Amino acid sequence: MFERSNTSFTFRIAGFMAKHFERHKGTRFSVSEILYSFDGTSRKDKAYKSKSTAVRKLLKIFEEDFKANNCPPEKFHVKKGKSALYGYPSEIGFHPMEKWLKGKSKPLKRDRDEFLKDLILSSSGLLPDCMLETRKGILRNPSYYISFEQNECYKNRDMIADLFNYIEEKTVIEFQFTPYDAPARKVILSPYFLKEYNQRWFLFGYEHDKKKYNKSFPLDRISNLIPTEDSEIEYRRKPKDIDYTTYFDDIVGVTHELNNGKMNPEWNIMIKTRDKKVHGLIMSKPLMNKGRQKEIQAWNNNEHYGLIEIDACWNIELMAKLLHYSDGIQVISPNEAVDIMRNKINILCRLYNE
Repeated sequence: MFERSNTSFTFRIAGFMAKHFERHKGTRFSVSEILYSFDGTSRKDKAYKSKSTAVRKLLKIFEEDFKANNCPPEKFHVKKGKSALYGYPSEIGFHPMEKWLKGKSKPLKRDRDEFLKDLILSSSGLLPDCMLETRKGILRNPSYYISFEQNECYKNRDMIADLFNYIEEKTVIEFQFTPYDAPARKVILSPYFLKEYNQRWFLFGYEHDKKKYNKSFPLDRISNLIPTEDSEIEYRRKPKDIDYTTYFDDIVGVTHELNNGKMNPEWNIMIKTRDKKVHGLIMSKPLMNKGRQKEIQAWNNNEHYGLIEIDACWNIELMAKLLHYSDGIQVISPNEAVDIMRNKINILCRLYNE
């Protein structure tokens, strides 16, 4: 079952503190250190005062738990000048906050499959929350009225709910990753984000062995997913300059890097439409979002063409989208993009002419 309270700051940081103190027995931390380790909040941040107040209240509950288990509170906190430091002693025979966390958890009246269906449904971004509401509450069976393209046979789709929780709880995970063209390898990851594209799910995070941010892993190539067994590995926080609400703005799909590890080139790509319906489709269902596509010339019924420009980083997903329109479009600039499209089409021609 899943827990509604997991989304509240107090509940999430309480769980983090319990795990953090457990992992670092014998070490003491200040309030500011606890907050920084949790989500990067520093004293300069506006939210520091309210967050630190919440942490101090939780620390009192920790102390009460120590008393209830006949353990002197002095073993939990020590004075250092005007400040106080908190943490578990090296030896502790109980689990502080365990009852409190369980008491704050309210099971949702839905199982894993329902959670997953809701998540996949919302991934389309087409169905506003208000459409799921009725006078009697939440619409229980939206599939009676509306349907989205989904791949219910997609391998490892049942991992999504677990990964969602690992991201929420800032848990380091490990798994076997098996690329199509390389041997399987073990990956240790601090997970940050899940994205669905073209009925396929991708996990983004920090790969500890390669010391690299924004590594992406398709879920269908993952196996043996568990929280890491190495307690020495700490969760690597997502840098503030990584914002997944804008990270995908300049690409189609999920790929920001070429096979050689270099970043995809960003081009102003001019597309000459050769079919009126295709022109209309690209304008009503843009290749790019957030102002990165504009109509240079509306469809000309006399000349039988239109012009559309997109500002995008070139990747394999964009090429696939363009090929999808077949002879309804022609990429006319830049020359690099034209050459890529020409070479791919020539390869396809040779295959069908063999």
